[in-house]
Amino acid sequence: MQGIISRAQIELGGGLTIVGMFLQLQTILSECYATRFSSRPETGTVQVTYPPILQEPRMQQRRPRLTPLPVFTLPLMLTCILALSLNPSYAEVPPRTVAAAPLQPPAIHYDLGYDIVSPVYARHGMVASEQGLATKVGLDILKRGGNAVDASVAVGFALAVVLPNAGNIGGGGFMMIHDAKSGKDVALDFREMAPSAASRDMYLDASGKVIPGLSVFSHLAVGVPGTVAGLAQALKQYGSMPLKELIAPAITLAEQGFEVSEH
Repeated sequence: MQGIISRAQIELGGGLTIVGMFLQLQTILSECYATRFSSRPETGTVQVTYPPILQEPRMQQRRPRLTPLPVFTLPLMLTCILALSLNPSYAEVPPRTVAAAPLQPPAIHYDLGYDIVSPVYARHGMVASEQGLATKVGLDILKRGGNAVDASVAVGFALAVVLPNAGNIGGGGFMMIHDAKSGKDVALDFREMAPSAASRDMYLDASGKVIPGLSVFSHLAVGVPGTVAGLAQALKQYGSMPLKELIAPAITLAEQGFEVSEH
C-alpha cells in the first residue's frame, strides 16, 4: 500500500509540474493574442502592433501566425492530466519475474591472485602483463637498457612458464610495434598455421555436418605454433639485445620454481 501511495504522489507531482507549464504557456499565448491590427485608409496600409514578448530581437525573425484556441481546451487538458495521475491502476504495475540463465563454468581459469585495480606511475617506461613475475622480468630488461621489443620478448617467454594460458610457446599471437624514430606502426602476425595434412572437411561427419568440439577440444585442433618464430622475428627487426639473454629469466623460473596461486 505504501508503494502505491508513493507512486501516486510522484505521479501527482508530475501532473502538477505539467499544470504549471501549461499555466505559463497560457500567459504567453494571452500576450500573443494581444496583437492589434489598425488600418490607415489615408495610406492604404495596415499597422500591426505586437505584444512585448514578440518585440524581443530573437522573436523578430519568426513572428507566428496564431489562431485562438477554444476556451475549454486548457481545462480539458488539465483534467486529463490529473485523471491519469490519480488512477490507481496506472500507479501500480505488477513486477515481472524473469528466470535467470544457469551459470556455466568458465572454460579457462585465469590467475586472479593479484589486485585487478592497482594504479602504477612511471616516468621512463612501464610493463604490464597478467602475471607479476613476468612483469618484473620485462621491467628488469628495461632497466638494463633494453627497448620495448626486448622487454616484450622476455615477458612472452616468461609467461610461458609462470602463466601458460596467457603466454605460450606452443601457440601463436600478434604484436603491434611503434617505431619512434620512423613514426611507423607495424603489425606482426604469428598465429598458428594449419598442418600440411589439414583439409577443409576434417571437422565434418559423413553427412557434412560439423562435429561439435572437434575443432576445439581434440588433437585435430592443434596448429603449427608460431610464438617462438614471431618473437624471434620481432627481436631481429626491432630489438637490441640477444635472444639468449631474453630467454634466460624464463629458464631460471622454470629451473628454480616459483610460488603459484590457487589458479
